[in-house]
Amino acid sequence: MAKPTYQEFRPTKALQQMVEACWYFEPQFKQAQPDILVPEGVVDVIFNLGEPYFRQAIGPGDAAGQWVAEDVLVGQRNCLFKIIWPQQTRLFAIRLNPGHAHRCTQHPMAPLTNQTIALQQTHLSVLSAQLRSADVKDPKALVQICQRVLPEVVGPPALTHPNIQAALNLIDQHQGKIDVQKLSDALRITRRTLERQFKKLIGLTPKFYLRAKRLHYFLCSHKSQNNVLDAALQADYYDQSHFIKEFKTFTGETPQAFFASPPEIYEPLMQSLITKLHV
Repeated sequence: MAKPTYQEFRPTKALQQMVEACWYFEPQFKQAQPDILVPEGVVDVIFNLGEPYFRQAIGPGDAAGQWVAEDVLVGQRNCLFKIIWPQQTRLFAIRLNPGHAHRCTQHPMAPLTNQTIALQQTHLSVLSAQLRSADVKDPKALVQICQRVLPEVVGPPALTHPNIQAALNLIDQHQGKIDVQKLSDALRITRRTLERQFKKLIGLTPKFYLRAKRLHYFLCSHKSQNNVLDAALQADYYDQSHFIKEFKTFTGETPQAFFASPPEIYEPLMQSLITKLHV
């Protein structure tokens, strides 16, 4: 039996406040494989244990891409990214809970949107060195090292900003189907205050984050519907044209084309999301 290409591991109780999950990606490619990454509303710390992979933003200006060989913290994305996975792809990563990534960088998250920062410039360089010196192949062993070293690196658990945590909880409860004004009203703060705090600690505007979460709710729920449009309406898209326009903004394709040939990492990630969103 072939081993799974993507595996996800729940954090220990001590890390649950900061870490959503650890994941491991080792596909069996016969040759380099093109792929896309959609905005997900998450920040990943990625340890590249294989060959360099190519990463390029797809959007206004289409800046030159880069081959990533080192271990990096990947900021929030608000555009598509083109990826080329090498034949020997092997990644181990920590998916950080929203609002906690700044503890690793000690910098506001907004400048890191669509950017990467080498772990040598962060507290996580210690963890990077530990993982590489261990030179283990079993992803569970990598997780154990992470669970041991990460608390030593970032210190004891710390609460994120109360406004941001309350906003994230409401967004999750509403599955992304709440607008920014209602969100700020519920928190009893001004919209401008919410937007400023959100961008600093999350790296995205609350409006864009809501759009990303609503799309993820759709991706998790569409298989249980008789057709894609039913699932889109349930996810609170106004009509078919609005949904298709929004879908293409995030994925670069129509729903029909996307689901006919989904990105390599799409299916396992959606299975992960299904367990976290209240479908």
